[in-house]
Amino acid sequence: MLVGGLMVHLHALRAGVEATRPTSDVDVLLDIRSNTVRDVAGPLTSLGFSARDPSRGVPLHRFVRNERDIVDVMVARDVRTRTRWQLRPLLRSPGAAQALMRRDVYRLNSGGDSVTIDVPDELGALIAKSAAYATDSRDPRRHLDDLAVLAAAAGNPRALALDSLTRKDRLHLRRVLPHLSDDEHPSWRVLDRYDRALGKRVWRAIAAACSP
Repeated sequence: MLVGGLMVHLHALRAGVEATRPTSDVDVLLDIRSNTVRDVAGPLTSLGFSARDPSRGVPLHRFVRNERDIVDVMVARDVRTRTRWQLRPLLRSPGAAQALMRRDVYRLNSGGDSVTIDVPDELGALIAKSAAYATDSRDPRRHLDDLAVLAAAAGNPRALALDSLTRKDRLHLRRVLPHLSDDEHPSWRVLDRYDRALGKRVWRAIAAACSP
C-alpha cells in the first residue's frame, strides 16, 4: 500500500487540488496478512536497492539506490508476526492498521500502460498522517500541510464515514486538532481560497466527531 507524500499526491490529483509538496521518496506499507517482507524487499534488491543501516536503536525501513532513489518500507505497529529483513526488524508505523482496513484502489494510466495502486481512503489517510505527525520530529509541519491538502481532497465530510472512528482513531486525530482547527494556521496557506474552505469544513466535522 502506498502511503506518505505520494499518497497525498494521488488523493489531491483525483480531487483536482493543486497544492502539493515535492517528495523524493516512496513510502510503502506492507500488509503482512497477504505479503511477506521478502515480497517487497526481494524485488527492491533485484532492482539495485540496498537496505540502509539505520541509526542505533532505529528499526530498518529505508532502501536506497544510487543515493537518489529512496523507498521506505514499514508494517503496522500491532502485527503479531516477526517482520525482519536480513535479521533486522522492520519499522512499525502507528495508524497503519486502520489504513490497511480503509483501502482505496487507484488505476494509473500512462502511455498505454496501466497499474493499480492500493492507498488508504481519505479517512484512512487523514488518520495515518495524524499519527505520523505525533511520531515524526524531523519536520512535523509537513504533516500538517499534508493534512490540510487531504481534507480539501475529501471535500465533503459525509464521504468520510466519521461514525466509523474508533477510540484509537480519535486519539490520533485529536493530536492535530489544535492546529487544524485554527483557521489562521500557516498550513492552510498551501491551498487556494476554495480548497481552503473545503478543508476547513472537513476538519470542523472531524473536531465534532472527536469531541468527548
